[in-house]
Amino acid sequence: VSVDYSQSDSYFVAFECGDETMIETVTDDRDTHSVHVEFFFGYDYAAVVEGAEKKEEWVVHPDTGVRQIIKKVSHGTNYDMGGATMLLNIRRPAAIAMVRALLSGNNAALFMKSLGLDTSRGADYYANNAQMFSTKQLEAACEFAQALYYRRYPGAKQWKSAVVLEATRDFGVIPMYGGGTTVMLAKPAANPRFVPAAKGQGGTAGNINNAMLRLYLLADGMWKAGYRMIIQVHDEIVSSVPENRLDLIDRQIAIMEEPCVIRGRKFVVPVEAELSRTWTKKSTVVWKGLRDKTQETYLAEVDAKEAKIKAKLTPKEIF
Repeated sequence: VSVDYSQSDSYFVAFECGDETMIETVTDDRDTHSVHVEFFFGYDYAAVVEGAEKKEEWVVHPDTGVRQIIKKVSHGTNYDMGGATMLLNIRRPAAIAMVRALLSGNNAALFMKSLGLDTSRGADYYANNAQMFSTKQLEAACEFAQALYYRRYPGAKQWKSAVVLEATRDFGVIPMYGGGTTVMLAKPAANPRFVPAAKGQGGTAGNINNAMLRLYLLADGMWKAGYRMIIQVHDEIVSSVPENRLDLIDRQIAIMEEPCVIRGRKFVVPVEAELSRTWTKKSTVVWKGLRDKTQETYLAEVDAKEAKIKAKLTPKEIF
C-alpha cells in the first residue's frame, strides 16, 4: 500500500506565506495543477482534469504534458529558483514544451513581448520553432512563467523576502513545521532560495514524521492485525497489510490526515492511496475505500494488472 500526501509542499508554502488566493487554490475541491494549467496556458480546466484521469499524453507526459510542466513551474517558483536554475531543474525538453504551451495560450502576446520576439511572425511561427530557442531564451521563458505565478500569488514573493530576513537575523536558523529546525551553512542572503524550500519541504517532512510517530506509537491494534511500515519517501509511506484487512488502509489514512496548524490556521493535507503486489506504477490500483468495492474486488483488480504486465515480460525479465 502506498499512501502519499497530495500536493503537500504547496499546502505548507500557501499557509506559511498566507497568500489568500494560494490558500483558496490548494484547499478547494479543484485540482490545483489543473487550475494552474488553465491560468498559465488557457486550457479548459475540465478538459485538463479529464485528460489527467484518462492519462492522455498531452496532459501527463513526464516532459511535455501540460500538467507535468506546471508542477515544475510551481515547484521552481515556490522555492525561488532563478531562470537558469529552473531550466537546469526541469530540463530542456520540458522548457520547450512550456514555451509552446505559453505561445498557444492567452498569455502569448505578453510572452512574445517579454522575450523580445518579432510579433509580426505570429505565435505559431515560434511555437513551431521552439526547439531552436537558445539556452538564454529558455531561461527567460522560465523567468516569465515565474512572473505569472507571482502575479497570481503576490503574497508569496513578499513572504520570501521576509523569511530570508528572519533567517539572516537568526544566524541561519530556520524553524520548520513539526518542531524541527535547520541551520544554513551558507548565509541566507547569499543563498536565499534555501529558506522557502526549508519551509515548504520541511513542512512536509515534519508532517509525515509526526504521522509515522502516531502510526508507530499510537496504533498498536493495527500492528497486531498485521500492518507494517516499509519505507518513507518524501511525502509517501509504503506499507503492507494482510489481504483480509484492507480496512487498515482507511485507518492509516485517518491517522495521516490529522489537521496541521500554521500561523493560527488549521488545514488538512489530503492523502491518496494505491495498492499493488509488486511495486511498479503501472500495476497499482487506486484505493477508494470499502464502501463501493469489496476487498475481493480490489485484490482481483490488482492481480489482473499484475498478470497483464507479466504477460509482456520475457522469462529472463520475470526471473
